[in-house]
Amino acid sequence: MKNKFSNQHSSLYGERENPELFAAIRTFYDRIVPYEWTRLDHYVLEYATVKHYLARYLPSPPARLLDIGGGPGRYAIFLAQQGYTVTLVDISEQNLHWAKRQCAHTGVQVEVQLVDAQELGPFPDASFDAVLSLGPLYHLPTLAARSRAVAEQRRVLRPGGKAFAMMLTRAAAIYEGFNRWPEGILDTAGVQQLMQTGQGFNFEQNPADFVSSQGVYFAQPSEIIPLHESHGFSTLALAACEGLLGGRREEVAKLKPEVQKAWIELMLQICEDKNILGAAERLLYVGEAI
Repeated sequence: MKNKFSNQHSSLYGERENPELFAAIRTFYDRIVPYEWTRLDHYVLEYATVKHYLARYLPSPPARLLDIGGGPGRYAIFLAQQGYTVTLVDISEQNLHWAKRQCAHTGVQVEVQLVDAQELGPFPDASFDAVLSLGPLYHLPTLAARSRAVAEQRRVLRPGGKAFAMMLTRAAAIYEGFNRWPEGILDTAGVQQLMQTGQGFNFEQNPADFVSSQGVYFAQPSEIIPLHESHGFSTLALAACEGLLGGRREEVAKLKPEVQKAWIELMLQICEDKNILGAAERLLYVGEAI
């Protein structure tokens, strides 16, 4: 049977500055779908932080939500179970097929489409009450590409709608490098390029283990608010998902439930402290469309 997504590839590729890189990103996520589905079980602090801010700022169900780059659907299904009207879009066909199977298994309704974060053309202006973009921005290595994605988020949001966007920090590259490949520090030129530009080196012994060194962007905290506010958002929060526990993911996941809960509560208490934003692996931006 012909895959119903196949005839959309050319238009998706055409929206990218680098079609080869886009293809590599799509292939990478096609390959790791089961891992992506279970990832949040191990990224305890990230998951807790995102859910905390969704609960704080989302409108009440059945508000219409767009989950951009939502992968196999963990957040989309979680929100649909709460009564939201959810549309999930992604560039990975395998992620979308998995999401549809999980929706059938859990008995929830989620609309699923193959769509690029930089071109949300299937959706009219002001057609959603909230958008989630918890992955695409850190796979857009140029400012122009990130700007297009943020502008599209604003376009499809109604005035007053909420945006939730995730970006990786340069600290994330350092934590992962130290944990996985500490010898990478000896590549002085690569490390300096990463520190100065946020790309070109990602502390992976095999760069393809995370798409490629060119397919990941590690942000500075200071650039995230201006990026969004320049496209019509008013900032509600910028939160450090891991707080001061960056690089301690495995240790946090192994804690006894009551101990883990206490650490989560402390990280949520301090996660908006500007002094620690750069210490987190991921930063969550929350904005309102103006």
